[in-house]
Amino acid sequence: MFILSQLSFSSYLNQPAYAAAAAQLPRPQTSPQQDCEGDFDVLIIHRQYGVLVGEVKAVGHNQDTLNLTQTQMDAGIANRLGKAVKQLNKSGRMVRHLVSDMAPNLTVRKSLFLPYVRAQQLQRVLSANPQLEQDLCQSVGATTPQEAIELCCCAEQLSDPAKYWELTPAVLSELSAWWQRRMSCTVDRHITDELYLDIVARFVGPATTVCVHCNILPRVEVRTNGEAVSELGRRLARLVLTLQQIDLLARSPPKICITGPPGTGKTVVLILQGLRWLRQGHTVHVVSTSFQNLASTFVVFHQLTMTMLAQAAHANIQLHVYDFFSDDTQVDKAVSELSAAKEGDKLHVLIDEACFYDSVDPTTLIEELSARVSDLHIWVTSLLYAKVPSVLQREDMTVPLRSAPVVVREVEQGIAMARSAVLRYTHPVIPAPGDGLEVTRLFHCGVAHPGSSPVDCYRCGQEVADILRRFGVGTRVSLFTNGPSPLSYRDVFILTESDRLRDKAEDPIGRLRSQASDFVRGLRNAGLPVCVRRFRNCSREEMKDTALAITDQITVAQPLAVSGLERKMVVWLRRPAEGEWDDSTCYLDAKDRLFAVSRSSTQLVVVDAPMRHDRSSFNYVGCFVIAIVLAVFLFWFFYYPRFFLCVVGNFSYCEY
Repeated sequence: MFILSQLSFSSYLNQPAYAAAAAQLPRPQTSPQQDCEGDFDVLIIHRQYGVLVGEVKAVGHNQDTLNLTQTQMDAGIANRLGKAVKQLNKSGRMVRHLVSDMAPNLTVRKSLFLPYVRAQQLQRVLSANPQLEQDLCQSVGATTPQEAIELCCCAEQLSDPAKYWELTPAVLSELSAWWQRRMSCTVDRHITDELYLDIVARFVGPATTVCVHCNILPRVEVRTNGEAVSELGRRLARLVLTLQQIDLLARSPPKICITGPPGTGKTVVLILQGLRWLRQGHTVHVVSTSFQNLASTFVVFHQLTMTMLAQAAHANIQLHVYDFFSDDTQVDKAVSELSAAKEGDKLHVLIDEACFYDSVDPTTLIEELSARVSDLHIWVTSLLYAKVPSVLQREDMTVPLRSAPVVVREVEQGIAMARSAVLRYTHPVIPAPGDGLEVTRLFHCGVAHPGSSPVDCYRCGQEVADILRRFGVGTRVSLFTNGPSPLSYRDVFILTESDRLRDKAEDPIGRLRSQASDFVRGLRNAGLPVCVRRFRNCSREEMKDTALAITDQITVAQPLAVSGLERKMVVWLRRPAEGEWDDSTCYLDAKDRLFAVSRSSTQLVVVDAPMRHDRSSFNYVGCFVIAIVLAVFLFWFFYYPRFFLCVVGNFSYCEY
């Protein structure tokens, strides 16, 4: 049986996530007697005996301290009992109404619980109040006043209120006798196993929750994996600064490059320094030097702008977007524009996720600005530390702050394979708020998974969609009032290095020019909103939409297109290894881990692909084996034809 206490009528099926289903069921608001206000003091749902509704009244608990006469005490008890009977009748009607669609003939028994009133005193009160006596008999279903008293649970059937934890054999015997009288000791034939579970599900299930006053902030209710991912991601997103970062902001050197592995707070420090400059009245120039750091540049610019707006402070923030990779003249253009934008001899520049390698190296820009601007303040962040310009002071940050430890361990494998191109993590002094759920792994293999890569597989798209649904991605409302917000579509990245990642393309008149990749089609056919972001093949507006997570949709992208961003959940479509593991294979896997896996703050899903062997070597070996088998077969056939006929023919004619 289930015993509920202090269940308010308004708490019944009150969770917003179940509003659509609850609207089809009887609710307190639809009660014919307008009994929507009230509560169940005691509600017992028993598998064999049915439902019992109880009303608890503490009348008489202070009668000794008030020094009242017996007449006064009896009058007070009668007054409270009259109200209790009305409340009991209301509770009984409400139970019948709430289960009317399932069991219109369900037996609902009622009783009063009077822990401070003895049976003799109750009998005296009823004798002096005929109308109350009649109402009580009618309410509890008794034919005589004595029977009504026996169906009420009085002080004799309960422990001493001063020592309520002491259940003596006498108390248990009295309570058992009362239960047998009240429930008639007969099985309620209307209660079946299925009906019992249905009633329990409505009154005790997740659609009905009870709010209880708490002197301290109640803990967050986390019951599903998706809620665990959402809550841990929320905690990891809180601003946390290490002592090293605080010291750096206090020193505030004019020219510095902050390096370190992913998720160590480099961008956070960059934004805080930019806010300091803005509050000092300077103009801050946020610069993107290539498509690879465009997304993170949008994030820095947006954070600075929104923070100053929230503080109602005037701010002058300039966004500069260049592409050193596609146009060599962009470097000279950046130097000219930024030099011309200096205020007197001062210039304040922020560059996030700078890429120090040949095609997009901002070293020339930094050195030229240092030569032209005498009071240059420039802060740069970079994943790689090997080619930091000499004009910049270097500060290494290696404490992981953004990602759960289970994700950090996966990224560490990539750092180990990167061969000193990226600094190693150091263990934090303060542990993370949670280790995170273990990595979920899927496998692109078997007849049902065509194509050499997961991005070419429709089935992989469907399986990833199933995983996202299990985590509750896209659920609009939390199941519980004090539960974390559910995962939204914008909380998910699906990343792949494959060049075959494609979105559906149409010509100006709407004719289909190219079909989306099979993996993308699998996601969309599963009902998921998806956008595709290829490196260098999306517009600035599309990149801004992804960087700021404006549209609630899942982003399927190449890792370099979302460099510097983070999401609570990342699905990594791991590229298949070509042949045996060698230096080049390790480099590619390390690159994927640094730019794809590190985008996850909480949950990682890996879709592994089988190793692909070199087709040319496979053909040579296969042909050689087939030639040997064929030679042996021909030798056997010509020299032992009789034996061959016995083997392949009818064995009944074999002479051997």
